[in-house]
Parts: sequence; structure tokens; C-alpha cells
Amino acid sequence: MANHVQHPRNVYVAERDIVPALDNWLLKVFASHRLTETIRRLHATQHAAALARRDAATAAQAQASHRLTEDDIRRLVGSFDDLRTTLRDARSEDKSTEPFPT
Repeated sequence: MANHVQHPRNVYVAERDIVPALDNWLLKVFASHRLTETIRRLHATQHAAALARRDAATAAQAQASHRLTEDDIRRLVGSFDDLRTTLRDARSEDKSTEPFPT
């Protein structure tokens, strides 16, 4: 029966319903006991992202010159303020996906 059911191409999910789940996920992947693995994964995905954005000729050059090291990522992640407190205390308006006013 699943093969004969038509599914919508888009699904609307209210921000208030998904942001708490995203916050919890971020807290888990950036938890201190998982930080090394998260940094390794972020480091490993750079290559795939570069290939998706560039053609094969420019991807190799961009990867070599713009790829972050694991230490670069560790410093970046380490520069976050207390992520748990920030996410917990942030107002929903501050988490909005709306662009900043000009």
C-alpha cells in the first residue's frame, strides 16, 4: 500500500515544533564527550561539500587551499560560549530564521 500512496512534495513544520528538537540535537553532538567525533565528522564532510559546489577541476584546488584542519575546527568550536546555556536561555525570536533587518 505504501507504494500507492501519494505524498506531498513539501511538508510544513512549525518552527516552535522543531527548534527544541534541533537544540537538543546540537547539545548532544557538541557535548564534551562527543566533541572529538563531531570535529572529525565536520572535518571529513568538507571534501564532499566542496565537490558539490565546484566542478572537478576547481574542487581539488579549493579543497587544498580552504580546508580546515581538525585543530581549526576544535578552536572554532571551543570559541563558543556555554552552548547549553545559550540555547536554553535564547528567546525564540532570537532563533528566528528571518533575515536581519537592514
